[in-house]
Amino acid sequence: MTESRFKEKPACSIKSVVPDTLFCKSCSYENEVWSDEENPVCKECGKPLKS
Repeated sequence: MTESRFKEKPACSIKSVVPDTLFCKSCSYENEVWSDEENPVCKECGKPLKS
């Protein structure tokens, strides 16, 4: 039997990317933002969504 060169990772180390809805504080536009986005901006006015 050969040993795998990849180590098995525990299930808790796997991140799932999920969508969320954020409303812009400047223009009230409803934005769909994915959980892996670091610095989301409003798709309508371009202002940062998270401070």
